[in-house]
Amino acid sequence: MAIKRFIANKDTTIVNAYKQNLTTRASSANMGAADILETYTVYKQAGTASSELARILVDFPVGEIAASRAANDVPASGSVTWYLRMFNAEHAETLPNNYTLRVSAISQSWDEGYGLDMHQYLDPGVDNSGEGATWNARTKGAVSQGSLLLDGTADYVTVSDHDDFTFSNNSDSDSAFSVSAWVYLDDLGAATPILTKWNTTSSNKREWQLNVQVTTGLVFFLLYDETNVVYHEAKTTTALSAATWYHITATYDGSGGASGGSGIKIYIDGTSDTLTVTNDSSYVIMRNTAADVIIGAETSASTFFDGKLDEISVWDKELTAANVTELYNDGCPTELRFHSVYISSKSNLVAWWRFETKDVETQDSTTTIKDHSINSHDGTGTSLVAGSLSTATPAACATEVQYWLYAGGTFETGSTLGQSTTQDFSNGDEDLKVDVSQVVEEWLKYNNDSATGRATYGLGVYFSSTQQTGSRSYYTKKFYGRNSEYFFARPILEARWDSSTKDNAGNFFLSSSLMNQTDNLNTIYLYNVVKGKKKDIPRHTNSNDPIFVSIYSSSAGAASGGKAITLPQGGNVVSADHWVITGGWVNTGTYSASFGYTSSANTTIYPVWHTITSSATYSVFQTGSAIAVNTLNASSYSPNRQYVSTITNLKPVYSRNETARLRLFVREKDWNPTIYTKASATPTTSIVEDAYFKVIRLVDDYEVVSYGTGSLSHTLLSYDSKGNYFDLDMSMLEADYAYGFKFAFKTNDKVVEQDEVFKFRVE
Repeated sequence: MAIKRFIANKDTTIVNAYKQNLTTRASSANMGAADILETYTVYKQAGTASSELARILVDFPVGEIAASRAANDVPASGSVTWYLRMFNAEHAETLPNNYTLRVSAISQSWDEGYGLDMHQYLDPGVDNSGEGATWNARTKGAVSQGSLLLDGTADYVTVSDHDDFTFSNNSDSDSAFSVSAWVYLDDLGAATPILTKWNTTSSNKREWQLNVQVTTGLVFFLLYDETNVVYHEAKTTTALSAATWYHITATYDGSGGASGGSGIKIYIDGTSDTLTVTNDSSYVIMRNTAADVIIGAETSASTFFDGKLDEISVWDKELTAANVTELYNDGCPTELRFHSVYISSKSNLVAWWRFETKDVETQDSTTTIKDHSINSHDGTGTSLVAGSLSTATPAACATEVQYWLYAGGTFETGSTLGQSTTQDFSNGDEDLKVDVSQVVEEWLKYNNDSATGRATYGLGVYFSSTQQTGSRSYYTKKFYGRNSEYFFARPILEARWDSSTKDNAGNFFLSSSLMNQTDNLNTIYLYNVVKGKKKDIPRHTNSNDPIFVSIYSSSAGAASGGKAITLPQGGNVVSADHWVITGGWVNTGTYSASFGYTSSANTTIYPVWHTITSSATYSVFQTGSAIAVNTLNASSYSPNRQYVSTITNLKPVYSRNETARLRLFVREKDWNPTIYTKASATPTTSIVEDAYFKVIRLVDDYEVVSYGTGSLSHTLLSYDSKGNYFDLDMSMLEADYAYGFKFAFKTNDKVVEQDEVFKFRVE
């Protein structure tokens, strides 16, 4: 079996389309449980600034897939290719052409909902008396997933100096800025710098810092004029306590001059605190220095933050009291992108460090702390360890499910987080088939060990970014959903691999000068079947445990005192005139060995599989059946060789619960047997080196499984001493229909479909 399918276990469509009034959007709607999935982009229907989008979400039963791999029904990672397949649904509306669809892993959990169509919007969505995911972004809930834990000794984060962090023109005026952070102090025994642009090593480089005073717990904000060596300071009258989360925001109006410190405000938990302000009359402006920005330390003074920090943001504007209240959000550190200050002033966000290791587009590590603004001011960790990226956050957040971190769905597009791939559509009515192997393998890792891989949230299908924002419409591409009445049109994950076994026990040739070294190699197999099931031989359970085979002229092998036949170097024979072939583990209970054979004196040979290389002491596993040695005849070439075939063990009816092994008997057309052959009870089958199968539904000739003649060869037949064979998982077929097998044989580099159709039914 080299093809296995898993039908989606949930799917839906989310939209931000306008309702019929072209005034209000249907972004709170959900179309789960519909039999059609839809993606589109509509331009300018409700004005020049309007755009309307629909995206598809689809998920699959990864637990079932993992169980199939554990049962050896699906091969290991690296030996199988996974495809997302979705099937075009014809419709009477406008169908776009010449477009690109993107497929990306979804990075959040979601619910399917119960909406029924794309017109009435019957499911209003979660938090709106509905049940399913909608287009809408989360505006509340436990968005923060982690914080930065510092031990107060020598760990901190460095952000390289940049003009974005200097808030003056370096000539005659300051400019407004703000710093906001969630702060948790383990103790007050030492100064606890939150964020500093301050360096007194060698030549002084001081601009500003947000800090907590030792012992008192008072928050202070310093602005420094390095040219005049003076500063303004504002200090709270409310003290912070240890072991408590606080939201701290310091703002500055950029007024500068001798009384510039009076332009500072410090908010604690959303409330502006009464400040003690110290102005220096010699102060003019902050100066542009080369000091780095340090999170959690004033390194030149060897003072380090002891506690936790979260959601640190720097703005090149003075945040208003209303902005700060919204950021505080009653004690819940939420996604900045959904706050009004970000929506209206995205370009004013200089830097934003979140300290997140999940549910974000770019994750933090002990070496790199990501800036989630548009400016890429990433930080570099010093002395951070795995525990520095803590899961502790302020605990006052709502726990209800919300959608999404980013409106329209939260998707993983980075190469380290998953796979994002595309497919071009020329006519528009093509089916979707994209390779999603990287994503699926990450899901399977996580299923087996949640410390690895990526959590399983399914895949999103939508138009490429340029087409979503372009000045034309692509309306509308539809696929069948998992609830479609059409069994073979439902979205599937399809595993494809080459499972063919080419066992030359029935197609064994004496080495010939007519063939090159590779063609002169024969491969034979050992199948260890215990109580009807293939099992590994103890101590030979993987590719690191070799097994050995020797060739004898008698079925008695070494037991009769016979000597093993020596073999030429090549394949698994390491040196010339050696009698041992080093075989290997192929998969559970299956072993193989390749070698050339030059002894024309023996036309029948017997493989003896054993443990070690000493002829005096090795232990025999099995003596194989007789192998007839054929001789290559160059004159037997036929450019138009034709065959007739039959499936010798085909049943009229199969259950969807079984996996059938079908054996093909093949002979050349116009074959003229001898009298002996006519009388023989078991005529010899011809072996076709490259034979492929396909499955059709008889009622309409629909190709359920097409010929896999490409690079994966996923419908390539195996062969052994009894002829060609293949396996088929009948659960892929819809019950109560009749089907047919057809075959194509590759001869002289041409793939020719055979005439026969072998019919059966699935119930």
